[in-house]
Amino acid sequence: MTVNARGIRTLPYWSVFLFGMAVYGWMALPPAGATTYYVSLSGNDSYNGQSPAFVSGANGPFRTIQKAVNTSVGGDAIQIRGGAYTESVNIIGRNFSQALPLTIRNYGGEVVGISPAGTAPFWISGASWVQIGGLTLAGVTTPGVTAVYVGSSANIAITNCNISSNQAASAVYAVNSSYVTLAGNRFIANQVWPVQIDNNCVNCLVASNRIERTRKTSTMVMMGSNSRNNTVLANTFVDNYLLPGSDLYVIFLYQVGAGNTIRDNVIYNTSLPATEVTGAGSAAIRVSESDDVTIRGNLVSNYIFRGTVDFSWDGHVLTPAQGGRSGCGITVNGTTGDRAARIVVEGNTVKGSGNTGIEMDFVDDSTLRSNTVVASGQYGLHIHGDENNHSTVIGNVIEGNTAISNGWLHGGMSGISVTHVGTGNIIRRNVSFGNRQGTAGMTGYDWYGDGMGVIVDLNSDGTWVLSNLCFGNEGPGIGIVKSDDCVVLNNTIVGNGRCPQNVDLPGVTFSPDIGMGWTVSNTRFENNILYNNRQLQIEVFDVAGHVFNHNLFLAGPLTDPAVGSELIYWQDPGLSGPDWYMTFSEWKAYCAIQGIGNSAGDLNVNPSFAGGALSAANRYGYSLAKGSPCVNAGVNDSRLTGTFDLAGNERLGHGVADIGAIEYVTSGNTLFPVAFTGAWANVALWDSTGAFWWAFNGSGTVWAPTQITVPPILPNRWYWLGVWDYAASAWGYGTWFARYE
Repeated sequence: MTVNARGIRTLPYWSVFLFGMAVYGWMALPPAGATTYYVSLSGNDSYNGQSPAFVSGANGPFRTIQKAVNTSVGGDAIQIRGGAYTESVNIIGRNFSQALPLTIRNYGGEVVGISPAGTAPFWISGASWVQIGGLTLAGVTTPGVTAVYVGSSANIAITNCNISSNQAASAVYAVNSSYVTLAGNRFIANQVWPVQIDNNCVNCLVASNRIERTRKTSTMVMMGSNSRNNTVLANTFVDNYLLPGSDLYVIFLYQVGAGNTIRDNVIYNTSLPATEVTGAGSAAIRVSESDDVTIRGNLVSNYIFRGTVDFSWDGHVLTPAQGGRSGCGITVNGTTGDRAARIVVEGNTVKGSGNTGIEMDFVDDSTLRSNTVVASGQYGLHIHGDENNHSTVIGNVIEGNTAISNGWLHGGMSGISVTHVGTGNIIRRNVSFGNRQGTAGMTGYDWYGDGMGVIVDLNSDGTWVLSNLCFGNEGPGIGIVKSDDCVVLNNTIVGNGRCPQNVDLPGVTFSPDIGMGWTVSNTRFENNILYNNRQLQIEVFDVAGHVFNHNLFLAGPLTDPAVGSELIYWQDPGLSGPDWYMTFSEWKAYCAIQGIGNSAGDLNVNPSFAGGALSAANRYGYSLAKGSPCVNAGVNDSRLTGTFDLAGNERLGHGVADIGAIEYVTSGNTLFPVAFTGAWANVALWDSTGAFWWAFNGSGTVWAPTQITVPPILPNRWYWLGVWDYAASAWGYGTWFARYE
């Protein structure tokens, strides 16, 4: 991505403008035999319109744009001389073609403004293959009147226009249309939605526009169940917010059809507004009550507003004066009766949101993958379900994300969270680091708690937590709270419980609320490393039915010396209170006496990591060094079959699972699964020194192996394996993996 002199994002080798020229012939020279017509404020509609200035006789420019439109046929171009035009241009029932479109633009870079009184500058209805560019469309103030209307039309392109200060309706409004393109435009200080893609719009493209200083509830709106396969691509949204009122959504998709994409956009604010400007539910990107939407590669930065945080049900309210903030990065929501489904939120970066970084409410079969969320006021990544029906919100995956320093606004938040969700939800291969316990230490506003790396909360029964790295969090690394039948396998939980105001925090907590009937039972907890957490390594307040085997428990330099050698809190009602605190040997003896089948394969030794300080950049410092006691010390749980570790290594690739989030990878030829089919070529392997190797080359062939073999990989490096898809001109498959000695 690059940013040009106007601050508009452009795409380097697949520019939307090159794409548009290939598809539409945007702004190209008129084809042979076509006519260029000119319009000038000094012209006359009795002239022939074929000269940019009066020459003699009838040889001169038209006076009105409408005259030029009415005169034109397919392939003709209209060039408008500079000045302020007050007419409305109607293009109704005019159907041109891809080979012979109608092109309307400014002449020679001159500034052309079109601002009629009481009507739209452009009204396009029942038309096709019209291209408009280089104009200023501003100052429409009549209620219900838009700057550009596109209805029941196809292949309409609006490019490189300045569309500003329109106050009474959407600046550009498209409905019942297909292949409408808005590219390279600048939308400034519009008071209503700058862009609205409404019902029955298909295959529309909103790309490389800059939208700033909007004062309305949304800036880019798409709606309608038959609006599908539309793309919002590489736009820049700056300082869009409204004065006190309702919630603000910069990009808002509401009840749209399938196949819509929000990709590679930048959304940011340059400063914090001086007054409270939005409600608590504001979001930079919101997709509501929609299915099959992709949100990929967007950057949301500093999306934060002064706002009241009302958790009065829990006894806490923060006003703006007390530091209350609002503004989510990305929000996806369904309803209790109509859940959203098959939403992919992938590869986005969200930094400095006042509320949650990325949130999904009432969604099924959706994915949060490879996102980075930093310094959100509330949760980093959060999926929320129906507190009255815990059989809903199912089949979601939170995978490969990085959550850092979230939860600074108030307590009860964590880096990665699921709450009130049903079965089949998976949290795997994430890094959650340095998340906060809220306002701890803020005199007068202390409100702290949670601050976990990962929390499975409030009846989220059956959730799987696999191959995550949780370190340096103010709260526990992982919390299973009021949820049954969970699976917690192969996580590395190191150096957590670091909140200075809340010193009694373990590495992992199992927390029920027996009085409310909420239990934590039947958890399978295996192959986990719990090391160097501040208090106990794990606390279990409900001991019913758990399976605890092949885990490593060890205190470390950060562990509070007052803990002594006690590692485990196990609240067995059959024991007296002091006996609930156990050393490793007491834990083993207790399990043997009780005959509960736990503690098999447990370790109490140094895990021997590859090394490094606590940091997000050094996640692979927590891979296993050569000779680590965790190598081949795990149990091959059936849930690990076909899965990968945090670094992309096949979990059971060498026969026996290791303990911890990252498998130790030995030298020698290595096999990698390739979940990819289609016309492709060039399996590429890079390592951290920049070395590069092609494994296969077969341009245009179809090859779908289950594995490929690469040469010996070397120690103390990370690698990236990718497959190039010629059909899509993109990497069709890619994975990171690590190799350490």
